[in-house]
Amino acid sequence: DLLRRALQAFQRVFTANDWRIGMAKSLLGASLTAMARYDEAEPLLIDARRVLKDVPGTQGREAKATLTRLVALYEAWGRPEKAAAYRALARQD
Repeated sequence: DLLRRALQAFQRVFTANDWRIGMAKSLLGASLTAMARYDEAEPLLIDARRVLKDVPGTQGREAKATLTRLVALYEAWGRPEKAAAYRALARQD
């Protein structure tokens, strides 16, 4: 899987809390959500949310996209309460 290899490469080059690793985890989480592999997607997206900061530029856009991806995950997974919580966070940003 290309996204997994990209994540592994980033993990070799960047520190654990680097935003680029968060971005890779978020994208991989979105891909796994699309494949209905929710239990694999959830920890990636939650960790990406922890790492990515709402700052100007690419990192900030990825932080917002990760919130949207968490909403999509929980909606697809049939967990509307969690989806609503992340939707509310997305509105605050």
